[in-house]
Amino acid sequence: MWHSQAEFTALLAKEGKEVLFYIHGMGQQTSQMVEATDSMQTNFDKQKPEEVLVVPVDWAADDGESLQARAAGLVGLATVVRYWEDQGNAKLAGSALWELFSGLKKEDWKGKPLNVIAHSMGNRVLRCVGKSAVIVDDDDGASWYEAGLQKDKTLLQVAPEALQSNENLFDNIFFVAADIPESVFEEPDGPNVERAEHALQSGVAALALMTKRMHVLHAKTDEALNKESIIVNKGHARLGEHGPWSSALLGLGGESTKVWDKINDE
Repeated sequence: MWHSQAEFTALLAKEGKEVLFYIHGMGQQTSQMVEATDSMQTNFDKQKPEEVLVVPVDWAADDGESLQARAAGLVGLATVVRYWEDQGNAKLAGSALWELFSGLKKEDWKGKPLNVIAHSMGNRVLRCVGKSAVIVDDDDGASWYEAGLQKDKTLLQVAPEALQSNENLFDNIFFVAADIPESVFEEPDGPNVERAEHALQSGVAALALMTKRMHVLHAKTDEALNKESIIVNKGHARLGEHGPWSSALLGLGGESTKVWDKINDE
């Protein structure tokens, strides 16, 4: 049975539990998502019975059965095609998920925390939530990119109204084995910076306003991300492989940025 967003959020709030939204990764189908959600819920129930509710976000990941994927499979490129298709699907899913998240009202949850965990390509969905949050009417976010560079203004002060009203909506956001560029947390070094994946343009700065804390879980031993970096992403390192990089964080000079004070690098 279909429910409106208002009905859906009311049902969630009625549970009276801490909520964890789970965004799955590349190629995961509904049955796999259900299994992963059930496993996560079981683990929480063992540690905190009746305290946490895992809510899956099922976005349209490619199942490998499309005509393009089948044709690519004949020449050994099926994974590459599925990867690029999922990147496009993730962008659409992120826009839709912003509509859901921005409709959640903190007061409806009676103090119960809201959290988000994204795995692998699900982190692209997540950062597209942030990118969608700064799009206002015909402005594709350019005003936010420029305003965010002002040293005498906080990110909150220059954020669009809809984003301001969702400040600290979440208690925690977890980036797990994130298949997004390692540079997405970087602070731009000036108004003419050419890096397209710094925090303002990557969506991460907007996400920083929506949560009290951000956690990055990464491992250099992640072979899947390592292969994707080489084969699909032209050698560009992934956040889930290397973690976020910052001269300030590494003690190499500079001051803490507007985003870094919410980062827990693990």
